[in-house]
Amino acid sequence: MRSFILLTILFTTVSLFSAEVRSLPDETHPETYYMSGDELHTFLQNLADKHPEATLSTIGQSWEKRDIYSLEIGNPDAPAVFVVGLHHAREWISLEMTAHFAAFLLENRENNSDIDNLLNHVDFHFIPLLNPDGYLFSREENRHWRNNRHLFDDGHIGVDLNRNYDAAWVYNDEHLHGEAPFSEPETTALKELIEKKMQTGEVAGFFSYHSYSQLILFPPGSTETPYADVDMMLSTGETMAKIIKKECGRAYTVKQIFYLYPVFGGASEWFHDVTGAPAFTIELPPAAGDPQGFKLLADDIQSVLYEQTGAALYAVERMIAGEDVSYDDNNNGILNWYENTAWENLSCDSENEDSDDERSEGDSDTKTDGDIEIIDYYDEDIAFDSESTPALSGCSLLIFL
Repeated sequence: MRSFILLTILFTTVSLFSAEVRSLPDETHPETYYMSGDELHTFLQNLADKHPEATLSTIGQSWEKRDIYSLEIGNPDAPAVFVVGLHHAREWISLEMTAHFAAFLLENRENNSDIDNLLNHVDFHFIPLLNPDGYLFSREENRHWRNNRHLFDDGHIGVDLNRNYDAAWVYNDEHLHGEAPFSEPETTALKELIEKKMQTGEVAGFFSYHSYSQLILFPPGSTETPYADVDMMLSTGETMAKIIKKECGRAYTVKQIFYLYPVFGGASEWFHDVTGAPAFTIELPPAAGDPQGFKLLADDIQSVLYEQTGAALYAVERMIAGEDVSYDDNNNGILNWYENTAWENLSCDSENEDSDDERSEGDSDTKTDGDIEIIDYYDEDIAFDSESTPALSGCSLLIFL
């Protein structure tokens, strides 16, 4: 494993994400380096202003009337791939992953023929912040808030957006799944964007980024019965995990969502049901049981972007080709899409390495409770209450898709 060079310059002055302008992180509050909703809008607008092939649009508004943005990149007449971040408010790394994935493509198109070719054959739609209300509340009031901010007449607040899709949807008497499939404006906005593309062209794939636990998951989640293309999604996920392990040493588990725990009303299952295209739910670092939990330090953002972007681009290439593809054509240890970019000579620090034995042991220590995976470790920083996590109690850390 090569030594990883995390250069501050990548996040400040001469950056491959040159559209971004942010100050250095406050060391006393390490998470302040994550973009706010307003900073994200500026980030996306700067990308669109700098790159004529990028189109920034508002696809809808949240419950509290905040805009939800989509950045479209590539060939609008080509098959579409949707990349979504922050269904869940506390999963901040998913916003950064989605936004910088888009930036990497735009900033490196001229230097890398594989990226250029991909953008000629794919219509990317990046939605980094599906849940702007919940995200703001997580930043300002309750770091572990998960849902949107729908206020119900009975006083309950919040719907889990990743239980509000029309895929084996089930009612919950505390409104956690919404009043009906697509009852929430956030999920409706994404639905309408995808359906619009279905009416005018082909749809090729879907990525929904979450945290945490280092998992590559594919639908369905409501039943153990696999889809007809299970082998394709499984083998794609396994190669993605291989790429991530090679680049950053982190071990990811690949499995059908149902075998993690049953999920009803999930986004990736709905997407696959209506399009027939591959769909992945990616649980980003840290690993299950890591004390950081949802509060991944800003120092780790760069390595997550580095390991995940290449893995996702491999998956997209395979979705478009309809068969397996090479990710290192020159056999030099550099991913095709990283050649001639600022990431060409980067790799991750060995401290990120997870042994397969450690991951297996971690998996064996989990148990399920409905649609909740309970990791046997106590995080004293988490204060579960009736507002942040309705109807749940205890001292275990709860991981949700």
